[in-house]
Amino acid sequence: AFQDETRVFFVTEYCSGGDFFQMLSKLPSHKVGIDAARFFLAELVISLDYIHSRGLIFADLKPENCFLQNGHIKIGDFGLSKRFMDGDSATKAEGLRNTRPIRPSNEVCGTPQYMAPEVIQEFTPTIAIDYWALGIMAYEMLVGGYPFKRESTADLFFHLLTQKVEFPVSFARSALGSTLPSGSGISSSGSDPCPGQYVAAMDLTMRLLDKDPSSRLGRNGGGEVKAHPFFRGV
Repeated sequence: AFQDETRVFFVTEYCSGGDFFQMLSKLPSHKVGIDAARFFLAELVISLDYIHSRGLIFADLKPENCFLQNGHIKIGDFGLSKRFMDGDSATKAEGLRNTRPIRPSNEVCGTPQYMAPEVIQEFTPTIAIDYWALGIMAYEMLVGGYPFKRESTADLFFHLLTQKVEFPVSFARSALGSTLPSGSGISSSGSDPCPGQYVAAMDLTMRLLDKDPSSRLGRNGGGEVKAHPFFRGV
């Protein structure tokens, strides 16, 4: 970054593929296939895990802040990032585990559509907010839509805090084997069959979108996200 007398310039690495939002918006269904979603999400988990290991919460993960270069996805724009721990490696390890909000905060972290419930409720942000945003992106990649109603910001926040995440029946239509369990998150009363990879994708997304940061997948660091069955074989 540099500036002259009247302007501030922010220079970033050139990514020929543009941002991820543009890519999704150009697709007819606004979603990618399940294999592509697995690949992109795996790269994002690796990126977030590295960012957290450096003592930072990214705090603004969204498609507009993800860029494509030679088929790979990169995270950019650290303008809202926050440092959350200092000291030696032991202190950093403890910081990764300390992911439960501990005090009210007036800090604003991120874009409303990707804000975690605890941010809306004005608790101290932790690394868990990045994995909530990853869950929103996972849903968008897999379904091609947003998981909560959002006619206005107030309406968005109300539904985000109270509404259960559901997957459309169309997501499970290419069924190959298992029967959808009760409470699986599929918005259907039937028992449409669903392939194991779709079950794993839904489980990953719903665990990332756990409204309680103390039980959200990723609260203990990226290792537990990488170990999820959805990423098996990556």
